[in-house]
Amino acid sequence: MSGIHSAYTDITNVISQTVACLAEAANAGVLHRDISAGNITIRDGQIRVIDWGCAKLLNTNLPGIKEVASEWGFDLDEIKENDKACNGIIGTPAFMSIRVLLGHPTRCLIDDIESLFYVVLQALSYYSHGSSLFAEPQ
Repeated sequence: MSGIHSAYTDITNVISQTVACLAEAANAGVLHRDISAGNITIRDGQIRVIDWGCAKLLNTNLPGIKEVASEWGFDLDEIKENDKACNGIIGTPAFMSIRVLLGHPTRCLIDDIESLFYVVLQALSYYSHGSSLFAEPQ
């Protein structure tokens, strides 16, 4: 029973830390747009959302956006160019929200949260087979 409790604790931590990160990003004017199992990792015991290459800037004129880009490790100019080059269908298809798959013209934080839901389903599948989707590198 302790293995199941540990799995649920792990998943709960992944959910809460990832949602906090996505909410902070959205408040700063950035949507990730590619939440998938491969873009959530653990470093120093903390959940990290990585690979912001598909991100969308909701407003490139926000105060401090350059500092946010530097802190989170993405290139502001690259993000602007990627957004121009891509249509609304961007990200990992298996983790995309239903709205995105149906071609909804705008994206929002809820789409990233729905993608996280699909990551959680995959994590539960891993745990049911005795392994972890979110193992910190040794």
